[in-house]
Amino acid sequence: MPESQGNNSFPLLLAAINLLGYLYATVTPAVLDPHLRSHVRFPGGRTYPHAWLIAPTSLLVLLGTFVIAKYVLRAFAVGAPLVLVAAFANLLIFRPEVPHLHLVNVTSVWLAVVALWTWIHDSYATLGPSFVDNVDRLGALEYLKENASFYRTLAFGLMAGALALLVAALVALHAQSREMLRDPREAFLMDQYNTTCVAIYMLLLLFGPVLEALRAWHCVGALFLAVKAK
Repeated sequence: MPESQGNNSFPLLLAAINLLGYLYATVTPAVLDPHLRSHVRFPGGRTYPHAWLIAPTSLLVLLGTFVIAKYVLRAFAVGAPLVLVAAFANLLIFRPEVPHLHLVNVTSVWLAVVALWTWIHDSYATLGPSFVDNVDRLGALEYLKENASFYRTLAFGLMAGALALLVAALVALHAQSREMLRDPREAFLMDQYNTTCVAIYMLLLLFGPVLEALRAWHCVGALFLAVKAK
């Protein structure tokens, strides 16, 4: 992978992804919660007069993630702006429910997926033909072969695990909607939201860590052939 892509495009991509995660975690309850008037804990619905703060705080997530991804690029750090701003939003914007389940759920999933995505990218972004200068050719080939096998197994393992959890997650979320809401119309609305939520998680996983692992597999495989041809 070209070094410029790792230094420029990927930090910007992570910043955009974390921004989308924050907006999804905050805008959805701000719009949905006032319509859930038969909630077992919050009868009459919930309103958030400070919801306008979502817009300015989202800029903190965008800029904070970009700076950390560009100058630090560590799996444990890229999610820090999202977690900190989400915690602030929960305490100030969504104060009626602390912790807000949707906010915690989305932030946790986003943190795990983006951290895994960053780790995969960081593990091969600087890998190039020059790495064989300090090792012998046979050692380099063996190293590349093991890495290619690892990335391939990781990509297909993530896909298999996600598909296995898909049905179970949908069933559990639909059952929770009926326990939490007394009005069947509101339960149906919540079911639609839950289905969309699982779909977003699946897309994030497939087009994030899974696709990155496949790119790593392709990159390492191409480098293996290049070293072998020397």
